[in-house]
Amino acid sequence: MFAYLLFSAMMVSCYCQDYEYYYYDPAICNKVQAGLWVRDTEDCTIAHQCGFDMEVIQSVQCNASQVWSIIASACVWEWDPDRDDCNGKPLTSVIADPRCVKKSGNNPHPDDCSKFLSCANGTMVAEQRCSDGTLYWPKNGSCEFADAVAFDCGERRIPVSIPIYEEDPLCKLNGQVPDPVSCQHFIQCLHGKRVQRIQCPRGTVFSDVSHKCEWYEEVKCGNRAL
Repeated sequence: MFAYLLFSAMMVSCYCQDYEYYYYDPAICNKVQAGLWVRDTEDCTIAHQCGFDMEVIQSVQCNASQVWSIIASACVWEWDPDRDDCNGKPLTSVIADPRCVKKSGNNPHPDDCSKFLSCANGTMVAEQRCSDGTLYWPKNGSCEFADAVAFDCGERRIPVSIPIYEEDPLCKLNGQVPDPVSCQHFIQCLHGKRVQRIQCPRGTVFSDVSHKCEWYEEVKCGNRAL
């Protein structure tokens, strides 16, 4: 009997603790799917997670200079033109967006190499910018240092605010051109600018015919040093 009473007391204690943690608030969680987050009605820096019975399960507050974005469902920097829907008016979602080649996940922006599109089931959820000095690389599905990504931007614009390299007279075309001094190196060019100088793998040199690294026996280096 004593054991039964002790067990019952433990159950009541546990229930009360849960009751104190959760609280019913239809003003916040009305018509919100259980498990989803919703921004506070008065404070943009706070978000609440809702339960099955319009109760608030937990709340979080964003760090300084950040607000909760309804579009991104995450804390973002204030005045982010693509995601801060508290202070600004970012682009709204686009259902069945043809730019969402990858139905769920990130896709490159078709015109701007510094941006990418976040998609969910074919719907464009948010248009986002990479951080300063970086560009979006579809190969990795992430933002990387501009110097490593610029050559892969193709026709997508690189903002003038992102420095790559100075203009180079050797870079008349986009792609790889021979290094004028070393046969073991080549120069990656983009929009008339030198992106980087790259060394071929051991045992190979750069061919000015195929514009790629080949076995050194098959390449005529001319005046370029081996």
